[in-house]
Amino acid sequence: MLKQLGFRDLKEVELAIFPYDYNRLSMVADGARQGQTTRFEYQILAALGELFFKRHPWKEPWFTNRLHGVLDKFRDAKIPIQTYNPKPESASDEDGPPLAQRSVEEGS
Repeated sequence: MLKQLGFRDLKEVELAIFPYDYNRLSMVADGARQGQTTRFEYQILAALGELFFKRHPWKEPWFTNRLHGVLDKFRDAKIPIQTYNPKPESASDEDGPPLAQRSVEEGS
């Protein structure tokens, strides 16, 4: 899954999720501390923002609608979104430069 999102190794994953407190993300999203997998998913979601949906293989509305709602909660809580852009080897230039640190959305 991480490779489909554009990550090439675990160092890239670590760089992407470093700014995010998984407990805070979980509390903002669900009002309670979730399990490890969900907390990790929230970190990746916050780090990639809309790129998460573009690259994630699951396109079902139940999945995308729920996680778009989570992103909205993160934005409302002033959590920075899409601060990282891993570039898969097969990606086009429209995805941005490889491993570029994206500008943090400010309150949007």
